[in-house]
Amino acid sequence: MFNLNGLYLFLIFVQIVVIFFPQLLIVQALFIFSIGLVYSFKANDLKVIKVISFISGSEVYYKQSAVGAIGSSVPWEFPKYAIFLICILFFLSSFESKRYYSFSILIYSFLIFISVLYTLLLNEITFEGVKSIMGFYVMGPFALGATILAFDNVKISLYDFKIIILYYAAGIFPAIIFLLKNLSIYSTIKVIVDSNKQFSGYGPIHVSLAISFLIGLLIISIIKYHLWKNVILPYIVIVISFVLMMLTFSRSGFYALLPSVFIAFLYQPKNIKSILSVALISIVSLIIILTKLNNFTNDALQLRYTIEENDPRFALMKSDFDAWLDNPVLGAGFGRAKKYRERENRGLVSHNEISRFLAEQGILGFFCILIILSIVIDRIKRERLKLFMPYILFLTIFSFIFFNSNAFRLYLPGFSLGLVFLSVNQTENHYSRKPNLTENKKAY
Repeated sequence: MFNLNGLYLFLIFVQIVVIFFPQLLIVQALFIFSIGLVYSFKANDLKVIKVISFISGSEVYYKQSAVGAIGSSVPWEFPKYAIFLICILFFLSSFESKRYYSFSILIYSFLIFISVLYTLLLNEITFEGVKSIMGFYVMGPFALGATILAFDNVKISLYDFKIIILYYAAGIFPAIIFLLKNLSIYSTIKVIVDSNKQFSGYGPIHVSLAISFLIGLLIISIIKYHLWKNVILPYIVIVISFVLMMLTFSRSGFYALLPSVFIAFLYQPKNIKSILSVALISIVSLIIILTKLNNFTNDALQLRYTIEENDPRFALMKSDFDAWLDNPVLGAGFGRAKKYRERENRGLVSHNEISRFLAEQGILGFFCILIILSIVIDRIKRERLKLFMPYILFLTIFSFIFFNSNAFRLYLPGFSLGLVFLSVNQTENHYSRKPNLTENKKAY
């Protein structure tokens, strides 16, 4: 259909088109979904991963467009449905491939399915009701399981990981342009000491986390793995992305980025002097950028990070645990724990995926959590190529921070955690080692 190089360039072209003609966004979504199904049917693992990476990156712009009524909006939970179907088809098409965690994920999915049936028994069964339950509560966990099934033990190289980053960057590109447009008219945007939805165009928490994920991937790929022959453009992307992330006024992206990247860099530092010099340069650059941004926002940014406030997430978690205590076995049912959150006068949406599992699925949710934790721990223990461990640590920590601060609003944490289960079988694909990239040059 397209060779890999042609596909990437074509998708960049498509992204530019939808920026200027957002009414074509639904066409873009259906096109990439169709490409993903074709690749899944052919069991082409790397191509499937790249399509999923692109869709994951595109999700923020899909939702910015839907919220702002820009063009032809993509259905709200389309990425989760699309990726679930792509991953399941790929799993079936490559069923004979060796995998380590298929049985565990099938049990995990079965437990979620039981909870879905239980929820339907508690509610009047209507199309809109089923659609709401599946879209807002179930498809995220299902998509996570499907992603792990698809990615489990798929062999890639470190160079392939660079390609995955490129496809994610291509996906999120229109969202970055959207924010840059708002930056150009920032003087007309009301700056408040809270998450800035007017600037973000959609939930600032989600936007900042999606951007911070790209920043983290780029930082590690540049400094830890030397995957870029020319680092100027990646560094420019990092700086621009960081500025936009901070101007969302959501702290989640910054708080997810720091520990996940920091721990990734702590793992087996080979050159302490090099690491310290990079850290010093990063800290100085960070201080300069934050100072400039604080002046730009008239000290509002500093107030955002220093003001004392009660985080409503703790009250929401408490309400989830109350729901679990009242319904310890099967939980309150998907979407039915909101009455407990109403008691706290904290809104209707949980921000913690783990407490939501317990509240809505009870002991079944508890076992789902144990299954995911156990296979992640086993995957980390099983990693023999220590060179890949920094990425595994970054992806794992970022995913769980996302789950604990923003639940499953985006597919992104499922994508991040799914990448942990890839198997890197090559170590000679970074530029500092002058690798032979001949057979990989066509990969993007």
